[in-house]
Amino acid sequence: MLRALCSKELKLALRSRRVRTAGFAMLVLSGVAAASGTVEHRARAREHQRLVEFAEASFAGQRADHPHTIAHNGYVVSRPPAPLGHLDAGIETAYGRWLRLDAHQTRPLAGTRTTEIARGPGAGRFDLGLLLAVFGPVVVVLLVFDQIARERMNGTLAMLSAAGLDLGPFVIAKVFGAVVRVALAVGAPALAATLAASFVVGADPGRLVVWWAAHAAALVVWAILALAISARASTPRSALVAGVAVWGTLAMFVPPVSGAVSQLAAPVAPPGEQMVRAAQWAESAHAQTESLRDRALDEIRRRHPEWDGTGEPPEVVDAVMLALADQSATAKMNAMFAALDAEQDRQERWAAALSFVSPSGLASLASSAIAGSDLAHMRFAFSHYERYRQSLMGWFNAWWAKEGRGGFDAYAEEKKFDDFAEAPRPTIPAATFAFSLRRAALSLGLLAGALVICAAGLVAVARGALMRAGGARS
Repeated sequence: MLRALCSKELKLALRSRRVRTAGFAMLVLSGVAAASGTVEHRARAREHQRLVEFAEASFAGQRADHPHTIAHNGYVVSRPPAPLGHLDAGIETAYGRWLRLDAHQTRPLAGTRTTEIARGPGAGRFDLGLLLAVFGPVVVVLLVFDQIARERMNGTLAMLSAAGLDLGPFVIAKVFGAVVRVALAVGAPALAATLAASFVVGADPGRLVVWWAAHAAALVVWAILALAISARASTPRSALVAGVAVWGTLAMFVPPVSGAVSQLAAPVAPPGEQMVRAAQWAESAHAQTESLRDRALDEIRRRHPEWDGTGEPPEVVDAVMLALADQSATAKMNAMFAALDAEQDRQERWAAALSFVSPSGLASLASSAIAGSDLAHMRFAFSHYERYRQSLMGWFNAWWAKEGRGGFDAYAEEKKFDDFAEAPRPTIPAATFAFSLRRAALSLGLLAGALVICAAGLVAVARGALMRAGGARS
């Protein structure tokens, strides 16, 4: 019986004009989305490479100057494009692509909020991640809405019930038919576009497989949900209306609302206030007080126990003072960054939990995390550069303390930039695949839970549909 039912569903799917029409439309849309994402991604990659080359040339081409002045001249750094940014650009175009490191502060604090993470469509972005998470489900509804409702209206469901059709084979056959339709009309065109775009860009196969698995799971959840609506509805028309209404609510309304509610549940301090605090701490690094000078002298004595405190110190006191003040300011900013990161992580967890009823919201969160274009990956890149800024500033302070000839106002000796050839250079931040999976774990787990709940709901609704069909025939 099961084989016969699945064979019937396969034939219906292959002969369906609706499947062919939807497949052609998805092929066009997938091509546009893939081309748009690839062009934008390659433009970001070229810009990144140009900025890296400019930064090296700009830093190495400086005139001889005081080491602290060179530190304040800064260093331009660029965040590389996300590994799968051509498939899901997430928020990387909105968050900022480059910045200039300054001596005492680096990271822009006005970052993107969770409302942009758990998003509906917006900002002109159209890529395969958005297509599959938000617009693909409505195609699924259009393909599946009448699979059970039409059989009830035609009387075939009553005939199957009278023939002793078991619930298990019926549900499996219907899910099989829905998955085949979705695979032909949505999966195949989008997969072809994905492979073509990834071949041009050169994507990691493992990351690509997991990214596709997340979207495939969300589409299957939508197919099962559409089947449950079809089993519950009295007519195909009412099933279509209900399916589109559910898509509009879960795909277009719930994700942005969950982001807004997550802000209320885990609010983040206004970015202006944080920027003012960071600027004040950065300015405090230049403080020259008697207590700070005493600390600097104590530090010099600790490092040079042979110095008895008389005569010229073995290190430049102003440089040691600056190093101590900068360490204090950096510790405060690091603590603030850690608190901001923790608050934004809480927002993301709230957004994922509140999006539990929305396969599209969960797919969008998981997609951007696996692609490397979510907020966590943006923070990872700028944290990487913040650590570099600290190491660079520490190197300049140490050089000045040991090799310098005077304080802030001493420029008597001409210096060559070659003196600073050993200064640390920035490396390109690269988040591992394991990091991306950890960021996507909650959304993927909730998506798996949604799949199980929807499957259980379909079984319950299908049992009632078969019972009603058998009762009507009798």
